[in-house]
Amino acid sequence: MGMKLGDTKADAAALRILRRRFPNIPLSEMKSRIAGHEDVYSCDGGIDGRKPKMERELAQANIRVERYEEWTGGDGARKAAPLSREYLYNFLHRYGEISRQADRDIDNESAE
Repeated sequence: MGMKLGDTKADAAALRILRRRFPNIPLSEMKSRIAGHEDVYSCDGGIDGRKPKMERELAQANIRVERYEEWTGGDGARKAAPLSREYLYNFLHRYGEISRQADRDIDNESAE
């Protein structure tokens, strides 16, 4: 999963939010990613807590984001498709439920 900014102009508000979430990425690289309409966030598999919080902060600053899903096709090429907000939040809910169930299972096994 990944996220790009809807605009290719790196404004101060966007850079401030990205800088807070990714302090180790140089400002010049962030500007370059935004200008090139490249991803500003991507992850393989699970979600860390940064994406939903960062997306909320960007929305509050009236900065449009584009979410997408990436995968490797049968030919070995990377492919991407838009990811709806509904899909993302269903995914997050499912991920949270699985995490809670795993914690309960571990607690039950350790209590036996």
